[in-house]
Amino acid sequence: MNKLCLMFLLSISFIACTNVNTTKERKEATEFTKNVNQEFNAYLPINDNTDFENATRGFIGNSDDSMSFPFISNQTAPDTVNPSLWRQSQLNNVSGLFEVVPGIYQVRGFDLANITFIKGDTGWIVVDPLTSKQAAEKALALFRKYKGDAPITGVVYTHSHADHFSGVKGIITEEDVKNGVPVVAPEGFFEEAVSENLMAGNAMSRRASYMYGNLLPKDEKGTVDAGLGKGVSVGDITIIEPTDSISVTGETFTIDGVLFEFLMAQNTEAPAEFLFYLPQYKVASSAEVMNHTLHNLSTLRGAKTREALTWANAIKESQDFLDGRTDVLFGSHHWPTWGQENIDGFLNKHGDLYKYIHDQTLHYANMGYTLLEIPEMITLPDSLGKEFYNRGYYGTVNHNVKAVYDYYFGAWWDGNPANLYKLPPTESAKKYVEFMGGEKKAIKMAKQYYNKGEYRWVVEVLNHVIFANPKNQEARNLSADAMEQLGYQSESAPWRAYFLTGALELRNGVVEVAVPQTGSSDMAAALPIPQLLDYLAVRLNAEKANNVDMSINLTIGNEKYNIVIENSVLKYTNKHSNNSDLDISMSRAEFNQLLLKEITIETLIENNPNSVSNMENFVIFMSLMDNFNFWFNIIEP
Repeated sequence: MNKLCLMFLLSISFIACTNVNTTKERKEATEFTKNVNQEFNAYLPINDNTDFENATRGFIGNSDDSMSFPFISNQTAPDTVNPSLWRQSQLNNVSGLFEVVPGIYQVRGFDLANITFIKGDTGWIVVDPLTSKQAAEKALALFRKYKGDAPITGVVYTHSHADHFSGVKGIITEEDVKNGVPVVAPEGFFEEAVSENLMAGNAMSRRASYMYGNLLPKDEKGTVDAGLGKGVSVGDITIIEPTDSISVTGETFTIDGVLFEFLMAQNTEAPAEFLFYLPQYKVASSAEVMNHTLHNLSTLRGAKTREALTWANAIKESQDFLDGRTDVLFGSHHWPTWGQENIDGFLNKHGDLYKYIHDQTLHYANMGYTLLEIPEMITLPDSLGKEFYNRGYYGTVNHNVKAVYDYYFGAWWDGNPANLYKLPPTESAKKYVEFMGGEKKAIKMAKQYYNKGEYRWVVEVLNHVIFANPKNQEARNLSADAMEQLGYQSESAPWRAYFLTGALELRNGVVEVAVPQTGSSDMAAALPIPQLLDYLAVRLNAEKANNVDMSINLTIGNEKYNIVIENSVLKYTNKHSNNSDLDISMSRAEFNQLLLKEITIETLIENNPNSVSNMENFVIFMSLMDNFNFWFNIIEP
């Protein structure tokens, strides 16, 4: 019998796994890769130390709990790492407790995001308490080592991504909130925080294993950085529902004597997000709308496409909102920017970055160019492209252009009828290989192009061979070599991780290491039942459900639903039916335990025989549900 377990995932959909030991030797950088990387040295002011001065400014102390990588040094970039990305990895490697201004402090490098402490009248207000309870506790311990044991008097979530809220119980407890500690967030935060990525979570999380390089060694031929920070912490995922929501730009809220002025930035980097200004300190938070990198309009792990123009307009609005009154701008990632002139320049060019990508994509689209053509045509002007905060360490111009195209036109089709009804990959791959004269000839030609440094083409051609015959190890190894070089050349940390993980799996196959539990009791308790039923509908195997007509009354605590399966579709209403084939009843606590796999349905029935009214129909119902395999193939059929 299948277990009733609904998988839900963090909004950044990461996994943390033991590095896989490579069984094939990793290659050195080729001369072509060295030359490509040298072009970055020639174009960018690599020796400009301004960012390093800002990243180390206000340093107070550190501990062994940071996520810094010991192998990253002050030396020039190794041949196997893009020098621009190496520079970013050095900057993100600077970790510890820092003073932003007297009264405002950040712990950086303990997680993907920063945690910020703001001095109030009686204690400290925490902004964005990291991804895990353990990381937040370690950051708080470092902070208290230098700044004392005054109480936490408020928490602010800038947006609804897990690396900015789910360590909260390492900072405060539910009892603290009951005793008056406010938790402030943008409108819609809680709904987005607990539901984001639920429906497509398994696929997103598998792709995230590529995007964050979780399977790769941390070394000069593997993971060096995540672009936004060193990486994501692992531990207990928690949430405390906000006590107060902000919905309007200009709205103010006072926490422990500190006045916050809010600027809404909904549907930019996150569906629920705000920025804020602190008049008392003349300091502002940029949340994750402005960063020292180009962000993702479409993330490689998979997510709903973000709207570039909304993002650009939010930055422009923040420039007007903060004009003439801000000494420091700090973010939820990276290091602050000091000085009104520097802030103005940063906001102006960073906003223009997103608007340029948006406008020029549509410019070329309206001339008839398509999804794969436009990214090759758009290059940032030097005034934008030579600013390190506009470089593609996380997002890239290439895939953000595709995101803009996708937002307006959809990414699945470019308007050419020849591409309207293409064959699926495995079937077309076999025909491509046949047209190319067979596998041996295709590989022989691919080797010639590899020797010319045309790694993109080698990967594209050999992908057909691999999908036609995934057991062709010669093709896999050559494609892996080409992917590896593309990884070494990538300025974007996620691109690097994707290529190097692809190379890893081509050489070794999919190695199914343990996947840690991505849910938590807090998240399970917070998820609304209707959203879980929507996810149950996604798990329905339509073929098995063909000709099944079933009515199920579901009672969870005080909530009542009727689930109907007909026409190979699962749907529901929020009331019981007078005619049901099956009644299922359990407490919310029992339901949460099932979600987290803390008990099995067999154990539940054993403990509570009345929880299922008709065992035969229950077995039929559960047999209709598929369990998704995490380790599905990506680089092969």
